Amino acid sequence: MTNGGCSSVLLINKKMYNQVTYPKEKIKKLLKDQFFTEKEMNVLIGYFSLENCEATVGNFAKYLGYSHFAPINGIAGRMGKKVAQKLNLPLRKRENGTEAGWDVIFEGESIKEGFLWRLKKPFSDAFRELEFDEMKIDNSITEELPKGIELYEGLKQTVTVNKYERNLLARSICLEKHGFTCKVCDFDFEKKYGQIGKEFIHVHHLKPIAEIGEKYKINPEEDLIPVCPNCHSMVHRNKSKTLTIDELKEKIKTEEDKS
Repeated sequence: MTNGGCSSVLLINKKMYNQVTYPKEKIKKLLKDQFFTEKEMNVLIGYFSLENCEATVGNFAKYLGYSHFAPINGIAGRMGKKVAQKLNLPLRKRENGTEAGWDVIFEGESIKEGFLWRLKKPFSDAFRELEFDEMKIDNSITEELPKGIELYEGLKQTVTVNKYERNLLARSICLEKHGFTCKVCDFDFEKKYGQIGKEFIHVHHLKPIAEIGEKYKINPEEDLIPVCPNCHSMVHRNKSKTLTIDELKEKIKTEEDKS
């Protein structure tokens, strides 16, 4: 049975997984059209950056700072259903009658370490062929990471990524942990500007870039912090000395106490 030229659900390894296929060009268009949310992009980019684009769901959840794999399951399930609806793809029905969505995006198999997800080829091919600016992704961390820097990843395999992926992953992991409120002045862009300000914030390196060596392994949860553009500019205002977050907070408090 096919739907729009796409193969349907097949029985594999005594488990039902959705073997639906679709052209990479359709995925490239979705990426260019900013079809996916930032959290969905975190998951997609995260898997794309791993060796063979695969990891157990449990390990990947820890990688993005979650204590349990359930949030990743939820993100992938909703994302898969959204893609299926957009591209008119069939969904796999579980034994209880509900529809699964994760396997529109991923292949899956049980291994000794847990349940392994592998990003489907149309997605991995689409990411390989697109530049991140084509997808209109805010992957910027104002102070550029040095060439050769590695991400602290907490998984068995080494994460080897290019500049765009490295910046986006570091930013994504930081914001999954810390949120989008400025850690200096508590400014929240979404509260102030509504939807247009949702998930907008700068990310600041707590360790000065000049002190980071080529082989420095960055831990985005501990080494990066969200700050608003104003506070970020003030942190770097003095070119000879970067202020710490606490020092800038103290300056704000001193000025407030004067009024």
